[in-house]
Amino acid sequence: MSNSRGPNTLSLSQIFVAAFWIFSIFVLVVLVQKVSTTADLLQQRDALQQQMKDVQDEQRRLVDRKQHVQSNEYVEEVARHDMKLGKPGETAVIAAPVSTPLPAR
Repeated sequence: MSNSRGPNTLSLSQIFVAAFWIFSIFVLVVLVQKVSTTADLLQQRDALQQQMKDVQDEQRRLVDRKQHVQSNEYVEEVARHDMKLGKPGETAVIAAPVSTPLPAR
């Protein structure tokens, strides 16, 4: 038996270097995937925070609107304008439209 190596055999150090590079590439791919996932999640978080702010603004607007429509002033406004009602003792005046005669030809 001889210790001579053929032209196609790899040394232990060459195998170690090849394994190191394969492992390094694997780690790099995993890190890139993690960074990409993190960036996507940050974008989703920002979009959800904006959506939450919009919903909170809408909720505040609706609460203000609810308070307004439950007020006596609103009820009176609707009664006077939409239902054509008045307070007891008030006299309703309805203005008749003014018709203008057509010019003679």
